[in-house]
Amino acid sequence: GQRKGAMQGQGQGRGMGRGMNRPDFADFDTNRDGAISQEELNQYRSDKLQQRSQEGRLMRNAAQAQSFADMDTNKDGKIDATEFSNHQMQQPRGRNR
Repeated sequence: GQRKGAMQGQGQGRGMGRGMNRPDFADFDTNRDGAISQEELNQYRSDKLQQRSQEGRLMRNAAQAQSFADMDTNKDGKIDATEFSNHQMQQPRGRNR
């Protein structure tokens, strides 16, 4: 019942209660294989743009979003949790993307 409902959408907006607007690794890793593929990154960004558009909001800094290749620092074709964390640490706090 209630616990299942609390788990649905897990990751969606997590961290916002702590004053952060950053998505979690799990928000991107939709197939839960422990890595973010270029397709998963593109899908997340596309979904976020669509959501913001429907809400009448803009996705700030979308044009400046770091490329997959820049985030994949070890060049293995996927973004692991460490690479993702390093990317998030480089981003200004409190910004919606």
